[in-house]
Amino acid sequence: MTILEAIKSNPIFSDISDGCFEFVLSNRSIDGAVTYSNSDLKDVELATADLYQQLITLSELKEGQLSVKYNIAELEKRAIQIYRKYNDGKAKDYELKPLNVGVTFE
Repeated sequence: MTILEAIKSNPIFSDISDGCFEFVLSNRSIDGAVTYSNSDLKDVELATADLYQQLITLSELKEGQLSVKYNIAELEKRAIQIYRKYNDGKAKDYELKPLNVGVTFE
């Protein structure tokens, strides 16, 4: 099994185009044609988190009478868990940031 096949084996990705897989793998500098091994788990999981993010932006796919809705909160939760697990830079996108409301005290 290749790395790409390992990622595509996740059933939630059945509606994702090959171009989207190529985009995510390319951004992570992952060769999807390489034979998958346990040492590739980190790359596979981080690419999976990136694909979850892609699905979050779609939220719903419609084709004719077929409609597929994704649970955005669950996908985001899964992506965050993976990014934090590997201390990936994208985890910072989900950190709470201080809110400056412009209130001063005298």
